Amino acid sequence: MFRKKQNASAALQTESLEALEQEIREFDLAAAPRSTIISANELYLLQKSGYEFLQIVFGNVVYSMGLRGLLRSVQRALQQGEMSVFTRMINDARVIARNRMLTQAKAVGATDVVGVIIEVREFADFLEVTATGTAVKKNGERGDLNVAVSA
Repeated sequence: MFRKKQNASAALQTESLEALEQEIREFDLAAAPRSTIISANELYLLQKSGYEFLQIVFGNVVYSMGLRGLLRSVQRALQQGEMSVFTRMINDARVIARNRMLTQAKAVGATDVVGVIIEVREFADFLEVTATGTAVKKNGERGDLNVAVSA
């Protein structure tokens, strides 16, 4: 009985994952309205400066501290001072998320990414770091990719 429930659960998860993957494959981004995370004023100023906005781009990474890391962090949290392993892990995750966002921006032909927001979310003993921004392209120019981070 327990094995049948496990198999049914696994089948439902596989079916759901396949449905999501199909939805992603079939979505026509080129025909969809464009979206941005910057304000209308920022969009206007960018367009006046010779930029066109392309699309929202993002990158994310999910980090697990693992049981040993979690226990070590709890032990260090009881002491005063910086938790350097945790600090290093979050900084590494931010860099990875930013790099993935920039890779996506470059793939759509962006010259810059504006309005970048970096968020850190905690789920149990996992951390998700997400970098989201608006990919823009300088009209008539392809150059190095630059990042402007929102405060």
